[in-house]
Amino acid sequence: MGAWYHSGTVSWSAVPFTAHNSSLGPSPDPVLYCTRGCRMIRRMVPPLSEAEQNEVLEKKLGWLLDACTAKAALPLRIYVFGSAARGELREDSDVDIALVFADEQTMAKARKAVSRSPRTDLWPVDLLYFTQEEFQARAKIGGVCMLIRDEGRVLWEAA
Repeated sequence: MGAWYHSGTVSWSAVPFTAHNSSLGPSPDPVLYCTRGCRMIRRMVPPLSEAEQNEVLEKKLGWLLDACTAKAALPLRIYVFGSAARGELREDSDVDIALVFADEQTMAKARKAVSRSPRTDLWPVDLLYFTQEEFQARAKIGGVCMLIRDEGRVLWEAA
């Protein structure tokens, strides 16, 4: 039938629109049917060009480094993961970034600095903060840290 997606308490099934009777005729867009009977059409947006993706990542990196440098709270590493790391960033994507710090104090200063720093663009971003020790421990057992370690890309690393 199609792939299932889960968001909170609602599961979605993506099926081709042509699989359902519709007076609108065939459509290349999938229809998402949730377990509660609602229907949502999501247009498939092609990935940005490599140059456009690099521009988005450069802006995000500059914003993060400026904010962290201002408070002397530079991370050890900044990773990008998810669609941006795979080169599949689209107009409707967010940028997933993980910042890894030497210690809790530096991480707290950076988190505060970044949250108060004006954004340089309107592109949505999800930021995850970890200490080096926490990141390594979590990467061993699975979850998002393992995904970041194995499939992510290092955007920046302290010298």
